[in-house]
Amino acid sequence: MEDEERATATAPDELNDSPVNAPADDTLVSTAAPSGPAASRRPPAASLVKGRGGTAGIFAGVAVIAPVLIRELALGTQPFVLLPVTMIALAVALAGFRVAQGGKDGKLGRIGLMLAVVGSLILTMMFSIMAFQDLVRNTRLQSGTWLIKFGFVALVVGILIFGAATLMAGVLTRGPTLLMMVSLVVGVFLDTIGAFPRLRFRWGPDVVLGQGMHYGLKIFGLSLIWLGYSILKDTKAKAAASLSEA
Repeated sequence: MEDEERATATAPDELNDSPVNAPADDTLVSTAAPSGPAASRRPPAASLVKGRGGTAGIFAGVAVIAPVLIRELALGTQPFVLLPVTMIALAVALAGFRVAQGGKDGKLGRIGLMLAVVGSLILTMMFSIMAFQDLVRNTRLQSGTWLIKFGFVALVVGILIFGAATLMAGVLTRGPTLLMMVSLVVGVFLDTIGAFPRLRFRWGPDVVLGQGMHYGLKIFGLSLIWLGYSILKDTKAKAAASLSEA
């Protein structure tokens, strides 16, 4: 009898190997990260940030060209009122271009971006003051016009440094980057040598630009649009490639 009871008793190993004590594989699978087509369709965060930089470039290019066209077509609106928006859009676009490069433009790119942003912020402040005094107080800017010149120089020099760093990084398209660098410089040079005598445009009561800068601003705006479009195109192409590989 004792032998039969021992034979029928459940061995300890059998208890340990029973389905009741087995690890719940289904629970482990359910808590894992989602996979499959649903997960692969999500674009990487870096691609989203890069795409927004391209969108900012296109918007900034339109914001640069719009006041020029409004002033030339004489649509009855003072274009310098839009200049604060233009300067802010430009600062955001340049920051977006640097983010799109993933920091590969290095310290030189960071210095150029900081200088350009400082110049754009100074111009934003001065253009806002000009618009307020002209439209609300009906007076002209009495002092501080030197800040406009300083802000413009800082902006142009910053763009040149940032553009040079961008070319060396080799991430963004070279064509629009070169146009972005030289367009404003060429415009200033043409006005300095008097290439277009007697062709002047008054941007409000205190800022007068020559025809050279008008051409330069148009090319500059187009270069921003081109560069922003190339960033968006590259972002979409890489996102499509990553989806096809998944």
